Amino acid sequence: MKYDELAANARLQRVFRPRYKLNQPGLISHITQRAAGKEPLFLEENDYLAMLGILKKSAEEYQINYLALCLMPNHVF
Repeated sequence: MKYDELAANARLQRVFRPRYKLNQPGLISHITQRAAGKEPLFLEENDYLAMLGILKKSAEEYQINYLALCLMPNHVF
């Protein structure tokens, strides 16, 4: 399915608001990003490379050390 079709058929919007936020130097966190429903997060192979670029930029800008990454068709760990 093309991106335009996916966007046109979107009926669900998810918003995540954590109740408690931890913010301490050196804290290790498990962070995920998931597409709504069973829709793909990555539509093309270049989308994976773009996400790696975003993660690299965020690591440099916010001084984050990623210990492990896993990019899957509909989510990121």
